[in-house]
Amino acid sequence: ETQCVKTAEYYLSLLLKDEDISVGASLLELGSKQGDLLLQAIQKGIRVTGFEFSEELAKVVVDRIGNNGQVIAGDVEKLFETTQQFDYIILNDILQKVYDPKKILQKIYQLLKKDGKILIVIPSLDSVSARVMKKKWIEFKPDRFWYFSNTTLSRLLYSLNFCQIKMSQANKAMNIECFYKSLKYYPAA
Repeated sequence: ETQCVKTAEYYLSLLLKDEDISVGASLLELGSKQGDLLLQAIQKGIRVTGFEFSEELAKVVVDRIGNNGQVIAGDVEKLFETTQQFDYIILNDILQKVYDPKKILQKIYQLLKKDGKILIVIPSLDSVSARVMKKKWIEFKPDRFWYFSNTTLSRLLYSLNFCQIKMSQANKAMNIECFYKSLKYYPAA
């Protein structure tokens, strides 16, 4: 089992938190990468839809999940075409990469069912690595338009009527294989 799979399992467990999954539950993941989280959700009986910026990476996800879900690739504006609502939505390392995070979160709010849950995974300015590395923080990359602290993200979410917001530091499992896969599709500057 790879570190990428362990990270996917961890993120899914944060979102589901010991709750009973209803028959027909649905999940949207923005930032599907290689599809590890989608595969974990499929194994739990959840209907999945993935979104990935990279057309090449989206093909990898389609190959992995087959007919067990849907994959949307390309510009994030394609999300605005769907009217389907989801029980669970995960923004996996994506909010800092969009031009207008407020607009994306407004759409996410519309896509989320009334009692749905959202998990946002982003590098945080409050993280130990950000505070220690300062200007040399590894997350300062050219493909990032926004950086959030717990305070700025909470304010943004509250302004859009999201409620019951909980913040915590996520533990990303990373080994050389997972790091290499990431660099293959998202080269460092």
